[in-house]
Amino acid sequence: MPESAHSSPAVLAAQRVSKHRGLAPILVEVDLVVGPQARIGVVGPNGVGKTTLLRILAGLETPDSGRVALSPPEATVGYLAQETETEADETFRQMLRRRTGVAA
Repeated sequence: MPESAHSSPAVLAAQRVSKHRGLAPILVEVDLVVGPQARIGVVGPNGVGKTTLLRILAGLETPDSGRVALSPPEATVGYLAQETETEADETFRQMLRRRTGVAA
């Protein structure tokens, strides 16, 4: 598992991740290292692969090539879709826990 720029072991590492929709490349050899306690934002115009990348990192989609590794291997990545449904008297924190399985 690679180490981040701060010499901390990576919690999540994506190496040479690529994804296509038909013949159109969505992601091409993306490398990403996320260290402990890091928070990331993914910003860009519509249609450039932000959601696809996040779904791959969360294990909800499989890349066409490359790999994603978690350390420890039993770690999980929470993914909250852009379009969410909340229950009437549910707090955001409760909805996040229900949708991702990660305690907020």
